[in-house]
Amino acid sequence: MEIASTWPIRLSLIPLKERFLDLILSLYSYNEYQGYRQLEGLIDELTCRTLVPDWFLEGMRKHANDEKKHYQMFKHYFANEGRMPFDVSRSIGQYDLLVRLVMGVWPPSLGERIFNEADVLPQLARLIIATEIRGLKEVRKILGWRWIQEHQRLKNIFTVIEADEPSHYLPYEAWLKATGARLPGSRERFWDHALHLFLSVCVIPVHFFNPFLKRRTQFQD
Repeated sequence: MEIASTWPIRLSLIPLKERFLDLILSLYSYNEYQGYRQLEGLIDELTCRTLVPDWFLEGMRKHANDEKKHYQMFKHYFANEGRMPFDVSRSIGQYDLLVRLVMGVWPPSLGERIFNEADVLPQLARLIIATEIRGLKEVRKILGWRWIQEHQRLKNIFTVIEADEPSHYLPYEAWLKATGARLPGSRERFWDHALHLFLSVCVIPVHFFNPFLKRRTQFQD
């Protein structure tokens, strides 16, 4: 009886609004960190093998730098609030899961496949475009939340992200057009939206109501 009554009490000790916002921000923090680290690794490999033009690499570098900047903003937010992000790990990584679902491999393992299979880099570019375009729409929705509008620091963070997002998919789109490869189609958009719906409807609520979900003991970097 004592065990059964413990978890509702534990959950009630944390304001639900704060818990929900922290979960969403933990999602963004994880994805921004994973994004810039994986992009940095990919840029290093592409630079060494000179497979793409310099202007495309510069666009990728800006993308990586922006993702790192966004991660740092979320990190500083949590540090200033005196709390740590939730330890959501791979369970909530939109890009990680999308690449795994569509390409059958975790993003850090893409390196050799890019150089051995001609369609891997174009497919990766299409997934990035689909994810970034949908992500921009989500950021604009979040900016419309009353909770975000009332919190100036969070409003500033998401305003910066909204301004940066369009430049993230444009280099990949331009490169696909320059090489004659197809742009993202219904397949990429379907899987991106399906995965986003799954995370929103299933994974996030499970984390929200999980009284044993821990916070990180240190930041990812």
